[in-house]
Amino acid sequence: MDIRVATTPLPNGLRMTTVAEYNDVDAPPDNRRAEKLFKLARGYLPGLHLGGAKWGMGARPSTLDSLPVIARLPKNPRVILA
Repeated sequence: MDIRVATTPLPNGLRMTTVAEYNDVDAPPDNRRAEKLFKLARGYLPGLHLGGAKWGMGARPSTLDSLPVIARLPKNPRVILA
């Protein structure tokens, strides 16, 4: 299995992310896939403990075609969207 896990060190731990879940904004999170991937990440991060892990979820802006928006803001052309 090819595992892709992004990690970022934080002052109080480590932030890990693996997947994007596409669902209604009000839908409850489904952490099953993320839990499996984090357990597999122990092979890459010896000593990784998931006890006390906090699962996060939030709406992220996205376009329908998943392409980035790179343009000037129409109402304020001094602002560049990227």
